[in-house]
Amino acid sequence: MDFWHKNWLGDSIVNLLQIPTIAAQTLHCPVQWFIPNSNWSIAEAHTSAFPDVSASILQLPLSIDETDNCMVWPSSSTGHMTIAAAYSYCGPALPAVSWAKHLWKSYVPPRIATVALRLLWDRLPTELELQKRCFHIASCCSLCHSFSHGETITHLFLHCDSAKGLWTWLACVSCISSFDGYIHLEFWTYVVSQTFGPQFFLLSYWSFLKYGMLEIFPDLRAKDLI
Repeated sequence: MDFWHKNWLGDSIVNLLQIPTIAAQTLHCPVQWFIPNSNWSIAEAHTSAFPDVSASILQLPLSIDETDNCMVWPSSSTGHMTIAAAYSYCGPALPAVSWAKHLWKSYVPPRIATVALRLLWDRLPTELELQKRCFHIASCCSLCHSFSHGETITHLFLHCDSAKGLWTWLACVSCISSFDGYIHLEFWTYVVSQTFGPQFFLLSYWSFLKYGMLEIFPDLRAKDLI
């Protein structure tokens, strides 16, 4: 492992000492050159000039096992770089949501969980979302043909007359209050707080989505959407 350029002390030595790039290009030597007889050996001139960095090096414990050096991911507790660890490193962590754990279950087919996730995060290609991406189309609900609300996810899946019939029926059979007034994220948060299974509502969402697709695209076959 390169003593000067590798990150084995929280940062590379050239960065810690703020060595200019031109000078750093000439510095190349392995760490083991500074560990004769299994002990750190730092020149007195370096210790005097850079006491903090030298102290950090001398305090670093040495392994007695003669194992090969390996690369580790510092942001992971195990040292292994996973997709989750890399994603967390590249961007800020998203806020935890209580309903997400109900999507990724063995009894929920992946395609239903994926569509539900896109629906809850407002990522389905409704006409209003397409308008935001410079598609010049009039936003009209494809089911009730209303221009007053436009084709939004909240309108399609909650407030459209076609959707209200489904949720009113579910409210009756589930013995819960009306769903009027909820937007989709608030609705799902409310659903998972109830005693009945959230998978029942996932199936209802999926069934309503298939119904809507068949209404909008009559040439589709129901089995193509399973």
